[in-house]
Amino acid sequence: MSVINRIMALLEERQISARKLTMDLKLANSCVSEWKKGKAKPSIDAIVKIANYFGVTTDYLLIGGEMPQKKLYGNADCFLFPSLQEGLPVALMEAMSWRLPVIASAIRGNNELVVPGKGGYLAGKQNIREYAAGMAEMLCNPEAGRQMGRWNETAVAAYSEERVMKRMEKCYQWLQMNQ
Repeated sequence: MSVINRIMALLEERQISARKLTMDLKLANSCVSEWKKGKAKPSIDAIVKIANYFGVTTDYLLIGGEMPQKKLYGNADCFLFPSLQEGLPVALMEAMSWRLPVIASAIRGNNELVVPGKGGYLAGKQNIREYAAGMAEMLCNPEAGRQMGRWNETAVAAYSEERVMKRMEKCYQWLQMNQ
């Protein structure tokens, strides 16, 4: 399978249009169609951006192989995250980017990401009944879980590497101008 075939498979799997991909990554509008027609190949910069966008490695795009995230998240109905302490909950962010509804502990980091009822549920630390209630809700109402998963994918996009780097750049520019 070629690089472009892997990109197209990811687009189809995540139900993302080529147009949305090019807009989100600020690539030329016609680049995906040019790649598909064999008139051009993706630059290494585009491959890195696309890998980050989909949460895969550049190795996966270039040479293939199974995506570890797909094994972890691809067949799950929801993501249970009973962590007792987090700084930056990367595993939670990954699950959200895979359109999974989440049931997470109500702790720093998770509280900033999970909006109860929209993206999943927050449970008290070590409160097994609250985790069980969230899991039961997901099992009894799978459509609500799918809606939460879609909401999560959009919500966590605000924390993409590209967006965070842009915010950091603006902060540094402000600091330079206000020294």
